[in-house]
Amino acid sequence: TADAEGNLWSSKGDCAGIVCRVTDGCGNVLGEECVNEEDAVISYKGAKAGEVNHGGIMSVTSVNTTIRNCQNYGTITSSGTMNTAMSLGGILANISHKSTVVDGCTNHGTVEQTAGYADRLFIGGIVGYSYSSGTIQNCINDTDAVITIAAVSAANTYSATNYIAVGGICGY
Repeated sequence: TADAEGNLWSSKGDCAGIVCRVTDGCGNVLGEECVNEEDAVISYKGAKAGEVNHGGIMSVTSVNTTIRNCQNYGTITSSGTMNTAMSLGGILANISHKSTVVDGCTNHGTVEQTAGYADRLFIGGIVGYSYSSGTIQNCINDTDAVITIAAVSAANTYSATNYIAVGGICGY
């Protein structure tokens, strides 16, 4: 949903500035020269189970997808508690298909987890998490804001199952 200022809000699942989720049955998907100027604010009350993905252009790609020459100016902000994985990306949150290509994209917005925790948190200026070895090429993350993370787990401890990965281009 969008608030009065045009910011995108989600309290239930994935959220993105242009396309939320690309899944089986969509065929080949091309997102070209898309521009997102809206902030995506994700807030959870209480613990949320299940994977959550938030991106400036797209949240998840599960089929052959190309995102080319897109720009994100919006801030991707998440707060709340996750019982599993959370992926946040300036352009794309989660690459879940090996034929996904992110090419020539630029992120100008901050990507941040501001409160709460996630058992596994992936934050990237371009892509938060690349599960299937997609291609990220010719991309720029030019935000001068700091990527911030509140906490990893309730106990603020790192382990084989509780961790964070942060990267200027790709978090993990």
